[in-house]
Amino acid sequence: MSEEPIVDVSGSPALGHTSTNLGTGAMEIEIAPGLSPEEQSITIYHEVIEVASLQAKQPPPTVLDLSEQEIDLLAKMAHEQYGLATVETLNQLLRDLDF
Repeated sequence: MSEEPIVDVSGSPALGHTSTNLGTGAMEIEIAPGLSPEEQSITIYHEVIEVASLQAKQPPPTVLDLSEQEIDLLAKMAHEQYGLATVETLNQLLRDLDF
């Protein structure tokens, strides 16, 4: 959880930010303060979908060329289907999206 407000590359407020170590593939998700557990979960789903899509050599057709708004919608749908984001639910989502 970040103590400072998070901004995206355009300087707009953001709910989350992900950084990835290209050498190891390790991913760190930073979440804006003050979010409800549901908002935190949706933000985590969003960040994982986004990073997995960008890092995949050949992203599955289900996520190819999604807009930011479409990733938001997919993250909300994932939260509704799988519940709060956990390692298990994130892995299931990635399997279901054919990663």
